[in-house]
Amino acid sequence: MASSSSCRWVEGWLRRHGIRELLDVVVARDDVTRVKPDPELFLLAARRLDVAPERSVVFEDSPNGMRAALAAGMHCVAVPNALTRDLDRPEVDLVMDSLDARPLSEVLDAVRAGGAGA
Repeated sequence: MASSSSCRWVEGWLRRHGIRELLDVVVARDDVTRVKPDPELFLLAARRLDVAPERSVVFEDSPNGMRAALAAGMHCVAVPNALTRDLDRPEVDLVMDSLDARPLSEVLDAVRAGGAGA
């Protein structure tokens, strides 16, 4: 996970929802000099995972996060929420209405194939 929020806030939110243990890497604004739309958060997360940026897929709800993922050379799946749905966003690999709209295997296939819209 890569967030422009503080480490304290992110770690608290993840633990409160019982999902922290599902994540191998969490980076937040305290870990970097610049936050989204700068790619530094995503590049640090990829380094910590030992995964090349071009082999990474970012799921983002905000346009600045999408810009950061693309600037990092990563694939990007937009999953806009009620607050970000109507904002201008960059061209991404795929746009989905929700994270459960498609199985992960289909999402990855669509990204590999060059996207497939909503």
